[in-house]
Amino acid sequence: LLELNVVDPLSRRGYRFAGPAAIHTTGDLFTEAVQRVVADPARGFAVHGVIVQTVEQASPLVSPGYWHVADEAAMRDLWRARRAALDAEFETYLATVKPFRVGRDRRPAPGRHTLPG
Repeated sequence: LLELNVVDPLSRRGYRFAGPAAIHTTGDLFTEAVQRVVADPARGFAVHGVIVQTVEQASPLVSPGYWHVADEAAMRDLWRARRAALDAEFETYLATVKPFRVGRDRRPAPGRHTLPG
């Protein structure tokens, strides 16, 4: 059983989908899914598998944060400001490290990730 939550980052609302899922790594379904998601396979995106979910239950999802704000406009304003603060903090961090470039930098070894702070 897979439960998938899709939430808008500003309004903090979305949907929860639940149902069985299967991973496909070969075959017609895999090929069709890759063609739908990666319009130009020649761009080199590595797709190792696709997940297909049968949705047996779908329900609205609302953040408990709404208990602390007047309405959706207030929630969006709150998260817009929070997002700006997080972006500024991350830009400060990026100024202290070498920028990552796909294909030029090696992936860190498992368990060797470092976070700011």
